Amino acid sequence: MYAKLLLDTDIGSDVDDAVCLAWLLLEPCCELLGITTVTGDTARRAALASALCRQLQKPAIPIYPGLSTPLLLAESRQPEVRQASVLEGGRWPHNVSSLFPRHGAIHFLQQTIRAHPGEVTLLAIGPLTNIAALFTIDPEIPSLLKSLVIMGGNFTPTRWHAPSGAGRVEWNIWNDPHAAEIVYRAPVPQHRSLGIDVTARVSLSPQAVREQFRSPGLELVLEMADVWFDGGRDEITFHDPLAAVTIFEPDLCEYARGRVSIATGGLMEGFTLFDPDAAPDDAVHQVATTVSSERFFHRYFANFR
Repeated sequence: MYAKLLLDTDIGSDVDDAVCLAWLLLEPCCELLGITTVTGDTARRAALASALCRQLQKPAIPIYPGLSTPLLLAESRQPEVRQASVLEGGRWPHNVSSLFPRHGAIHFLQQTIRAHPGEVTLLAIGPLTNIAALFTIDPEIPSLLKSLVIMGGNFTPTRWHAPSGAGRVEWNIWNDPHAAEIVYRAPVPQHRSLGIDVTARVSLSPQAVREQFRSPGLELVLEMADVWFDGGRDEITFHDPLAAVTIFEPDLCEYARGRVSIATGGLMEGFTLFDPDAAPDDAVHQVATTVSSERFFHRYFANFR
């Protein structure tokens, strides 16, 4: 399945954003129209994306730093970009932070979607601040998309469990729940979410990652992975790559249709509340319920052979 795609990412925090972007840059069915970054030091995040695009021979892809702080919360809950340390020393050529156009990310998304009505898939793998601002500034934009694919949320009534912890909220939604509520209210033709309750099922150990990422051109991804592992992590979970791959292989997951709402305050702040019994006209959201892990890894690593 061929796709025109825009990527909105918080690359530089969890390494899976870089693992996702590398796959998209090598996917022959993907026309990556541009990248926007979100939350914290978005210019440093843009520099990381630039380095990866250059290494994989796609230096002309537009990259725009987006919004640094949530819509209503006082400050970003993930201001640091630890993996940007790999850019020190000059080994990886990239556009430096000061050279990126400032305050242009939302306008870039708007203009790109309007230039390709009904054709663009918007892949959001970070907090939804940029997307909410876009939908607020131009309320017609959601209807002009082909689809919106979000890595975010937890759509089971139970806690998810992983080596890094357990909980009911998911990081991207919790970082800007007010933005998430705006995005989930928007009338997108296809509104699909892959929650952490499903994405947590696809992970690899450091040894497996180093064995699989031996292809020329992926040295930068491996360096970023080493920063991740040095921070005490003992695996990479392919949250964002799974969301990306399903755009091209939709049947990797099964989906339930219903209505998603976001808790924006109190003890449940950041919860994604899924109602599978919503009336047909109100059941506008698709959420992943299962994943074929073996098929996912086969399709993912095919791009690196």
